[in-house]
Amino acid sequence: MSRQQSERDRRSRERSRSVGEAYRTAHELLSASLTAGLLIYGGYWLDKRWGYLPLLTACGGVLGAISAVAAVRQVLRRLELQSARERAVRSRNAPMNTGNPASPVDSPQRTTFDTEGS
Repeated sequence: MSRQQSERDRRSRERSRSVGEAYRTAHELLSASLTAGLLIYGGYWLDKRWGYLPLLTACGGVLGAISAVAAVRQVLRRLELQSARERAVRSRNAPMNTGNPASPVDSPQRTTFDTEGS
């Protein structure tokens, strides 16, 4: 397998993983909103059945909001940890500062517009 082929395969796997992660996040957020909606509807249904009209709908709304906020916090925490892991991997793969001014990593980049006298 050539180097170009392996690079293409790696990029393809990264794209597939990104799409999978996006679907996972969308699924978790959609589940949170559906749970909240079902709790609100369940409260409304019980209100209609037992005649406590605003009380159980409000309780369902509060429980739905709490469950949705908890689910969103969990998603955000997972995304934050994933982002921190990716930053750590990138920083490990970044070129190190060698302390050598002649090193292209340590010296500032000069453009063709720079002059020696300035």
